[in-house]
Amino acid sequence: MKKILGVAVLVAALIGGSTIAAQAQIANAGNSANAQHPAAPMSVIFDTDLGNDIDDIIALDMLINYENQGRIRLDAITVCKSNPMALGAVKAYYELRGTGNPAYGFAYNGATPDAGQFLAPVCDALKATQVTSAEPAERTLRRVLAQSPDSSVVLIAVGPFTNIARLLQSGPDDLSPLTGRELARQKVASFTIMGGDIRPGANKEFNIYCDVPASAIMFEQWPGTIVASGWELGNAVLYPHQVIESLPAEHPLRIAYEHYLPTPYDRDCWDETAVLHAIEPNDAYMSLLPPGRVKVDEIGRTLFTPDTSGNVRYLKLATDTLSNIIADRSRAR
Repeated sequence: MKKILGVAVLVAALIGGSTIAAQAQIANAGNSANAQHPAAPMSVIFDTDLGNDIDDIIALDMLINYENQGRIRLDAITVCKSNPMALGAVKAYYELRGTGNPAYGFAYNGATPDAGQFLAPVCDALKATQVTSAEPAERTLRRVLAQSPDSSVVLIAVGPFTNIARLLQSGPDDLSPLTGRELARQKVASFTIMGGDIRPGANKEFNIYCDVPASAIMFEQWPGTIVASGWELGNAVLYPHQVIESLPAEHPLRIAYEHYLPTPYDRDCWDETAVLHAIEPNDAYMSLLPPGRVKVDEIGRTLFTPDTSGNVRYLKLATDTLSNIIADRSRAR
């Protein structure tokens, strides 16, 4: 696989090297991020399909680090992979590293109900059990949004958009007199997704085609701006395998990595780029392409039409060292 410039330098620093350049680069990145800290932690909801790819675990690690640093508060983690081991793994992994008390929700009768390659061994390592009595994710989303101040929630979705579509189609209930669309409009400050590929002639992308109806509902009905990290961006940013292989053999991320694909490999940073921009939207690592609208066709391709009044903004890579930043943001502290 191709390497992103600077990975070797970063890995030396992360796994015990002493190169001055790497230390300076990480320190500068940390100083820049610290300068952007809000006065109070931002409220975050993370919708994930952990179990389909290892980038979800790394993205969750990033959010846990942000929370442990006091930058965010993870108010909810909703799981859109419809396998009970997925939620079990998410809860156990958060309890291993996290310090907060997020609400949890689950997509019943949703996409990708299979166990995948690594959920079972990760659950074994975490001593996690299948969760079969969790709150439906759309209700979790409604409850957390209803309890939040207006324009306060950072919503990040990095899997099939089952839970987002169900939120948008929900009506008033005992939690709120507002519809799901009204709650999203009133409570969500920013909405960042990983999904789609808008290059001319591009093929369908996993998060979109796994639940085509949900993807179409999201793009058509979301009441604000959607910032999207597309397939092509994450594909250009590779997470260095040396960082994962430096972890203890019993670490759940290393176990997932070793069961997911033949090792060694540098995995694409699809979900991590969405998380990074959502939490650090003023960074210099990615820029926003001009706005447009997205139509999802019957097989899950995302057809993008430029439109100055459109509500979809795709991200574009602005640096060739983004893998360094992501590896630093996600490493255990």
